[in-house]
Amino acid sequence: MSMQRIFWIALLAAFTWSLVMGWEARESKRKECPKEQANSRQACNKTPPIAALELAKNPQEFRDRIDQGDPAANELWNAEVARVNTCMDFLFVAMYWGVFFFLARMQGKWPSILVTLFISLAAGFDIAENVRLLQALHGVNSHKLQFPVPGFVSEAKWVFFAIALLTLGIALAWSKKLWPAVMAILLCVSAGLTAIGIFHLAILSPAVASLFGSLLIAIFYSCLPVSFSFLRSLSAYSMPWGSARLFLWSPLHSNWRGL
Repeated sequence: MSMQRIFWIALLAAFTWSLVMGWEARESKRKECPKEQANSRQACNKTPPIAALELAKNPQEFRDRIDQGDPAANELWNAEVARVNTCMDFLFVAMYWGVFFFLARMQGKWPSILVTLFISLAAGFDIAENVRLLQALHGVNSHKLQFPVPGFVSEAKWVFFAIALLTLGIALAWSKKLWPAVMAILLCVSAGLTAIGIFHLAILSPAVASLFGSLLIAIFYSCLPVSFSFLRSLSAYSMPWGSARLFLWSPLHSNWRGL
């Protein structure tokens, strides 16, 4: 199986699984956002609930983000939503590591080495973060006053993830082709927003959106070699070669080689 095909499978699996995790996380109950202050309301609405738990610095802050102002109504439900999402994240770590690894391998030796290093560090801290998160959720359910929280481990994960995004974006930009360049811009924007989002949680939402845009481009263009190969073989039976060559030619196909 070719590396491009493996990359496409890993990419599609990671993208689909991230959507499932996002849908599951949306089941979290939230307190009502303030209506009189537009900035506060916007920040409240856009703050990812799971990321808010990940970046909690102490047990009280973690508990407050679980309770959302009403422990009786929200604590057990939100803790269970976070627990399920965290368990799902163990699989997602392996998926996004594979996406970064194979995409970097297609860019050359040094991008492969650097991106693999940074995404491996991010994945390692992500696993440690998940363990800490499960311990914290157990502490909340057990009504303990003190328990480990993932805050500083989570910060390290996001920092290395942002560096991996930036490194991969630079490698794609180096190809000097259209769609890899578009992906590079989106990845670099996502890296910058991720770094800011560590301290301003609402910024993590546009960071994820920018990353998703890059992944959508990669999913589409990873299909092109297969599509063009299929059309070429089909055209050999149904139309003259000169017409087929005109039909099959596209600058988009040449842009794919940058990936």
